Amino acid sequence: MSGKIFLLTIIILITTTITTTTTTTTAATTIGIQSECEPNDQWEWTQLFNVHRPTQQGEYEMYTAIRSLYPQLVCANPKAISAVNQMGMDMNSTLDVVVIRKYDVFCLNNYDAKYQRKLCDDYSVKYCCPKKKIEEKSSYLIDILPQQTNSIRSLSSSNANKQFTCGRASVTHQTSTNFFMTLYNSFVSKIINGVESKPNSWPWLVSIGIRYRATNGQWSNRTHICGGTLIEQSHVLTAAHCLEQKIDDRFVPLTTTNPSLESFFIIRIGVHDIRLTRSDEIYSAKKIWVHENFVSNTFENDVGVIRLNRPVPLGGRISPICLPTSVTPKNLEAGSRVSVAGWGTVTETARVHSNVLRQAEVNVLASRSCLAYADFNFDGQRQLCAAALDWSKDTCAGDSGGPLMFQENNTWNIGGITSYGYGCAKRNYPGQVDVKREGEWERINSEDLVRGDIIHVRGGDRVAADIRIVHSPGLLVDNSIITKDADPAPKSADFTSDNALETNNLLLCGTSVTHGSAIGIVVKTAQHTLLGKVCNTTESLDPKRTIYARTIRDIFLALTVFGLALGLVFFIVLYATGYYWLYAIQIMISVYLACIPEILPAIAQLCLTRTAQHMATRNCLVKVIDALYDLACTTILFVDKSVLTTNKMSTTQIWIPSNQERIISAAPTDDPTVIEEFRLMPGWQNIMRAAVLCSRAEYFADQNNYNRLAPFGEWDGDAREIAILKYAEYAELDISEIRRLYPRQRIAHFTPETKRIESYHFINETNPVVHLDCMMGAPERVFGRCAAVFFNDDEVVKDANMERLFNEACIQMGSLGDTVLGFADRQYDRGEENQEIWRFLGLISFSDPIQDNAITAIKKCRLAGVKVILITGDHPVTACALAKRLKIFSPDSETVEDIAMRRGVPLDRVAAREADAIIIHGRDIQAISQLELADTIINAPEVAFARTTLRQKQKIVECAQLGKAVVTCFCQSADDRGAIKKADVSVAMLKGSSESSRQEADLVLLDNDLNTLVGAIEEGRYLWENIKKCLAYCLIPLTLGPITLLIIDLITELLPTISLAYEKPESDLMTRGPIDKFRDLLINRRLLSLVWGQIGMLQVTAGFFTYLVVMAENGFWPSRLLGIRKAWDAAAINDLEDSYGQEWTYRQRKLLEYVGYASFLAAIIIVQIANLLICKTRRLSLFQQGIRSNLFVIFCIIFMPAVAVVLIYIPGLNRALFLERLQPLWWLPPIPFAIMIFIYDEIRKLMIRKSPEGWVAQETYH
Repeated sequence: MSGKIFLLTIIILITTTITTTTTTTTAATTIGIQSECEPNDQWEWTQLFNVHRPTQQGEYEMYTAIRSLYPQLVCANPKAISAVNQMGMDMNSTLDVVVIRKYDVFCLNNYDAKYQRKLCDDYSVKYCCPKKKIEEKSSYLIDILPQQTNSIRSLSSSNANKQFTCGRASVTHQTSTNFFMTLYNSFVSKIINGVESKPNSWPWLVSIGIRYRATNGQWSNRTHICGGTLIEQSHVLTAAHCLEQKIDDRFVPLTTTNPSLESFFIIRIGVHDIRLTRSDEIYSAKKIWVHENFVSNTFENDVGVIRLNRPVPLGGRISPICLPTSVTPKNLEAGSRVSVAGWGTVTETARVHSNVLRQAEVNVLASRSCLAYADFNFDGQRQLCAAALDWSKDTCAGDSGGPLMFQENNTWNIGGITSYGYGCAKRNYPGQVDVKREGEWERINSEDLVRGDIIHVRGGDRVAADIRIVHSPGLLVDNSIITKDADPAPKSADFTSDNALETNNLLLCGTSVTHGSAIGIVVKTAQHTLLGKVCNTTESLDPKRTIYARTIRDIFLALTVFGLALGLVFFIVLYATGYYWLYAIQIMISVYLACIPEILPAIAQLCLTRTAQHMATRNCLVKVIDALYDLACTTILFVDKSVLTTNKMSTTQIWIPSNQERIISAAPTDDPTVIEEFRLMPGWQNIMRAAVLCSRAEYFADQNNYNRLAPFGEWDGDAREIAILKYAEYAELDISEIRRLYPRQRIAHFTPETKRIESYHFINETNPVVHLDCMMGAPERVFGRCAAVFFNDDEVVKDANMERLFNEACIQMGSLGDTVLGFADRQYDRGEENQEIWRFLGLISFSDPIQDNAITAIKKCRLAGVKVILITGDHPVTACALAKRLKIFSPDSETVEDIAMRRGVPLDRVAAREADAIIIHGRDIQAISQLELADTIINAPEVAFARTTLRQKQKIVECAQLGKAVVTCFCQSADDRGAIKKADVSVAMLKGSSESSRQEADLVLLDNDLNTLVGAIEEGRYLWENIKKCLAYCLIPLTLGPITLLIIDLITELLPTISLAYEKPESDLMTRGPIDKFRDLLINRRLLSLVWGQIGMLQVTAGFFTYLVVMAENGFWPSRLLGIRKAWDAAAINDLEDSYGQEWTYRQRKLLEYVGYASFLAAIIIVQIANLLICKTRRLSLFQQGIRSNLFVIFCIIFMPAVAVVLIYIPGLNRALFLERLQPLWWLPPIPFAIMIFIYDEIRKLMIRKSPEGWVAQETYH
């Protein structure tokens, strides 16, 4: 069985299981529901007789609806009506049913109290009813109206009109694109590669645990073994195999030594994180039913029902799921997308389940696919298979019993029960293989293969080992996982090369068999295979350092060397001038610490982490972190047409050569006369026959019946070829009949070089013409191959007039921005094939709608200084029209062709520099030099490329980089390998890009939206800005003692620097232009000049000024302080005089010195607050950005002085740090310097905004 396709039991079996629990008996005048009483003395049989009237029409259907929703015990008791009336119910003519859920009481609700006797007389029923009193708070009303059979209204006295509806969640589910966000995530959990569900998003999900305690340590967690689904207030649906837990010697039950099976189970309902389960969310099993026809080894009828020990209170967190309204819902047809959820294990090998509920979307597979993979007899009527088409998402162990859900009419329905699977999210993993051992073929798990096994592989298999081919009829193998070659390669038993990658007789592990079959001998397995060796080599390589990591490392290394050198200089000078060596070392350490921003590596990592989180929320998977840096520097963005359009084409126009010289519309219409007009048109049948035969598109649901399209099917193939078949269906052509009459012999596929498809066919009918070949492709390529033209229902020789008509039609059809294809055919007898007998049939144009946000994204790119260049394989006229539609070209821009047409002169009379926009044809790329092409790409205002091949795309990228441009390029095809490697940033789409492109790209857009890339560019610039702000703050040198300096670094500098990483982007961030990759370094001359030569000097001045003010107020003027260091530090001198002649003892001097240290610390804290504020922006004013834009900064503004107060004023702590208490007035001297710093920086930023190219910007804009 393929992994991981998981098997589900179709929900139509639920009805079978439920009906085994109750029995319905009907008669002409009697309706009854009979079930067994509870095994205690609190219940008794109650029987009422129908003596007045027969059963009314429709009442049987009413009871049937009740039983389908509530198959539990129901009772009839007139007291229930009294209970309902006491709640003030509005009695009307609607026939409603009241069920007292707690006591299982059944009655009808269109009678008030005085009609109790009549009610009892009108219905003859036999129920199991409680003896105890009925309570009002337990009553619920069930509407049995046909359109409301699933609605439940609470009749509690507090809220009598509250609605509870099955299949409705209080939390709206995300779209399917969000389920693809984790396609390439490095972590998996439970629902493999799914996402964590929002709380209360699946209110019917149930976690089933078991009361086992392991005696041998086998299980570390017993809280969850299976999932389940709440289908009714007292009943849970799950898999039968989950309920057949067997007692063995390894497990000991927690309750009694020989309990019943029901006592084993713990049911949790209404929980999201099972670790936080409350006691009222835990239920036990009262009774268990397993389908009587359940077969454990084939998982047939794998359905079980648990009756809970008490009813579940329904509300916002808990509600039942709806049952399907039809036996075979269309939502479960092959190809349909369905949802799964559960708390299963983290990975296939893990033993611990996920603590939180997770979800994913998967696809229902066709029955034939299940039959191909299943390792048992698969029953397509009662079972189905589901898996992600990309094999990335899956259920895993612990998800059994959970629901397979689909949405219909805005409500969620259960369509199946997770039953069985092999492995967890194994990509096309060949779970089992056929090998020949001891002369017999047998099926074994692929991990059990050994060297020497004879193995048989077939089309669709993933090769599980390196295999030497012995026999291989018609074998084709996809080697793209190893060679990156997108086309399947033929393989045979012939030895052709010593190179394992090139020889024909070797199947490599990991490759896929696309056609044919082979028998071979296993020669290598597991890590010994070629693929295993590559993986081992890759894992042994050292991880590549990112640009940011290398830059931070280089900065830190440079500052370390500088700090050590400067500190060493201070040590030598101080020691040489007579200072004590220990004091000189302290000063050296202080100088070193002042130069080193210890917080820098942590801040850089924090910025990268936050950016990665932001990118995840923007549906952009960043696979290479360096891409963020290059995105911030991007100057040119190359986009393919497929990136900007929806890739959902439709035919728009048809041109058939004739005297009428008109282009007819091919858009679908309700007018039936249009189709008849088509059929009568000369040449229309021929061009449609050629188009249908050239189209390789297939219909997913029924590939043999194309003229009966099911509404839930899907097309598979190229968008243009799908559009051809859809148009043929609209025109009522029998596609299957055409393909039957002209079976395909072979096909020459489209290549970037030929730009055409040639399809070769036989003719089945008796006809002297044996062969019919058709061609479809670029109009000029198809027309160039033809020697004749089908004109006015006749075949004529191609001449200049025909060429003129052809060119005019191409220009007219392409001017709308549509893709235009040409068609031709040829008929010949066997042995008379001639390359020059093709006849041209006409043109068909296809419209591909532009994505909704494409134009907005392009405008944002242009505003951000990023030049957007279109690369397409379409005709130049189409490329120009498309560029104007997308606003890549301005509306008033003129190309050389436009200018020549306006002037009425030949093209060679118009200089290229006169044009505002330039269209470069693919054939011209090879004709001009790289320097000329680079100059055109860089300097031309608007550029687009037409009729380019994928290989020419690499040259375009190289030429742009030759002009010092930073290139971001979209890569969609497997042939884009050259562009992927050359581009600074390669981008792929989740949908539409080849798998190899997604694997090799630096970024993957998970929502296929170009705006996501614009957001990634903004995030790259935002990351750059915040790191620069953090550097500007933490590079400020601080002059204090070593211990005090460390305190400032780790406390008063750590949090403020981190706070800048949370600063919001400046409003003009995307209007500043790209970052200059070659000039704007993280640390440059301008940054050092600002933080050390300007702001840093002001801060140091503030500190020394405050220090001198404090010393002067204590008698030591600056002139007195010079030259007294030796006397100041001498413990024997106790009569040192100050400026006023006062004598100071050694102890008094040291206390005053500590006061000076404290004043310096206070000054630094005050000016650092100003520095923190100015570092919030690099260009905008603080008032434009807003002080409250970052609450973390506001917290730090309060936090820093608070820490200073603690350090200075707490006794004991201040002495340990060589600080002493300050007078309140001594906090005031640094305030003018803080204001000066703020004003100075505001003026600097104002001058930068006024003159971005001025001297101030060039010298101070870091």
